[in-house]
Parts: sequence; C-alpha cells; structure tokens
Amino acid sequence: MMKMKVCLLGLLCLFTIVGTADAVSFGSRQNVGSTSHPALDEQSGICMSRNNPHIIWIQEDSGTSGDDYIYAVTTNGTCVGVYAISGFSNADWEDIAIGPGPIAGIDYLYIGDIGDNQSDDATQTIARVPEPVVSPTQPLTTNTLYGADIITVEYAGGFMMDAESLMVDSSKNIYIVGKRTGSDFSPSATPRLYLAAYPQSTSGINTMSLEGTISITGNAMPTGADIAPSGEQILIKIGGNGFFGPEEVWHWSVGTGESITDALITSPVKTEATTYSDSGQCEAVGWKHNDGGFYTISEGASQPLYFYDNLDVGEYRWLDTATAGNGGISHSDQWIADGSNLVITATADP
Repeated sequence: MMKMKVCLLGLLCLFTIVGTADAVSFGSRQNVGSTSHPALDEQSGICMSRNNPHIIWIQEDSGTSGDDYIYAVTTNGTCVGVYAISGFSNADWEDIAIGPGPIAGIDYLYIGDIGDNQSDDATQTIARVPEPVVSPTQPLTTNTLYGADIITVEYAGGFMMDAESLMVDSSKNIYIVGKRTGSDFSPSATPRLYLAAYPQSTSGINTMSLEGTISITGNAMPTGADIAPSGEQILIKIGGNGFFGPEEVWHWSVGTGESITDALITSPVKTEATTYSDSGQCEAVGWKHNDGGFYTISEGASQPLYFYDNLDVGEYRWLDTATAGNGGISHSDQWIADGSNLVITATADP
C-alpha cells in the first residue's frame, strides 16, 4: 500500500475511489518480508491495525524472554514498537484480535491468554486495551499500555479445553474456538465455539455460552481465527506443525442477517479453503484492512510474513488529511479505494 499525502489548495476537492465485494477467492502466497526483532520467536497471533496504516500487531506465545509484549511491525515485517500491557502477564497468550470496545470510535486490542495445554484451567483471561497510535516510520519504540480491562471467562458447564483462536465482532462480542481437549494433543473433528456477549464484566467471571460446534473435515486443530473488518467474512486457521496434516485456512461468508454463530454453525461448512505447506508451526491468521486478504506467520526467529491477496477486492490507499496552519478539511484520515468519488470540503486558514 502506498501512502497518499493530499495537499488542499481550494475549498472543494474531488478524489476517486472504489468499493468492495464479498471475497471468495484468494491469490497465491506472497512473502512480503520477515520479522526483524530478536525477541519475536514464538509468534502465535496476528491482526492488522485499521487506523494505523501499514501496521500489523503480533503477539508472542509463552516461554521466551519477550513473551510479555505485543509487537507492532510494518507490512514488510520491520518491528517499530514493543508494548507491555500493565497488569497483564503471559501465562499462555495464544491469539490477538482487534475490534470495537467500550468507547465508541476507538479500536481495541484483545489479547487472549486462552492456551491450556493440559485442559485443566477453570478460567481464562483476555486483556482489552485501546490501540496506541503507531507510525510505520517511527524509530523502534518500547512502551507500556495502561488502562487495560482484564476479562475473566469460563466455559459453560465448567468445561475445560485448550484454545488458540480469539475473535471479536462489530457488536463487541468475544468468541473463542476450541483447539482440543485433554492432554494427548489429539485433534477434534468438531471444534467448540464459545461466546462472551458484550458487555463483559471486568470484575467477575463471564460464563461463555456454548454456541455449537464447527464441522471441519480432516484433522481440525484451530490455531487462529479472525473476523474481517466488514464483519462479512471469517477465517479459521487449522492444522499445524507437521503432526496433524497440511496447514489450511478456512473461509466462511456471513450472509445478510446472519450472526457469526449462524455462519459458523448453520451455514455450509466453508466457501473456500486455502492450503499451503510451511516448515514452521504456523498458528496465526489475520485479515488485512478492508477485507483485502490475510496475513500469516509461523513461530520461530526471523520468520517470513506471508500475505494472501483477496482477488475480489480492489486496491486501497491511505488518505492523510494533515493540514498546515489553522485551516481544516471535512474528512479524517482513512483508507479509500481506487475508483470512486470522495468530495472533501476545505476551510481556509483566515
């Protein structure tokens, strides 16, 4: 993506942009770069910022020296930010998601401490923290994020399971997809889907309702999931690490009037599966802004960042609306798509 800097000289300007359509076809894998920070060696979750252009968030699994941080990297893998979350340490962080939260107009990062290798933890925790402002050109920054809400959850009926897939929808609901139960690492043919509806308590325990099971053929080991920014598409990453068959990313469309549960539980199993081989343990999948494709990355040092283009979505550009002096314009910074029209009204500096 190029960054488009707009200089407004008149009071009325015209820009050209296009819209999107439901995606059902992805391109071949593209290696767009590799992660550059030495502490990034057990990447377990990934999501892309919607308001920080060209920024991807990566979260580390537990067990390494850099595991108590989330990392902001550019779309070519260069690390530009390392962020601790005050009051939230890594027991077994397994996925990261982005979505709305308590304050309208603000994107929040959701970090799921939901791993449970032995399936013997009665509760899991999720941190919800406002996304910081990050620039893809900033020098490497280390900082702490404050004000995180800690959401404690349990599965209905006291069920215990290992999970690595966390999603948040446009209504601020939180979903967890189970990976397996027990300690034998056996894959399940029917992963469980649990829901913590908004508003979630930040003082008590939230009991997540069992929404049903997801029918995925073959060896189903969900290791990551994401809901597209439009809310109209879902990805679930399955397989992994060479033990349970090929790595796959499964895709569902969400129909008009359908909920996320409807799409995953009662709709056809999938509309498309993307299969690829990877020498690493790839657990992460995350949508690009505007449903423009998805990113994946494996565990390990200096891993390649892979991108799969959504062939049914056009190209988007970042509109930077910075102005000089005391003038102003009627639009904020945003992604716009090639081909449509955008009218921007400028107010001159007196």
